[in-house]
Amino acid sequence: MITLYSKEGCSACDKARLLLKKLKAKFRERRVDRSQKAFVASLDASGTFSVPVLDIGGKVIAGYREKEIKRAVQYLNGKNLR
Repeated sequence: MITLYSKEGCSACDKARLLLKKLKAKFRERRVDRSQKAFVASLDASGTFSVPVLDIGGKVIAGYREKEIKRAVQYLNGKNLR
């Protein structure tokens, strides 16, 4: 399971969302600016107030880190990335 924690007006969140779509990854998006539960879950997972935060099969990535996100998605899908 992949969860993207984001908020409106966040360009890094937009990039993360587009990357996940490009990778054809199934994900749910939780908006920290609309839900206190999402905000708390994001903070608990990452220890930071910033977004985006991605939880990719239990691996938490804070910020937009394209290579790390790609690796985690491919690992979750059972593919190795060199």
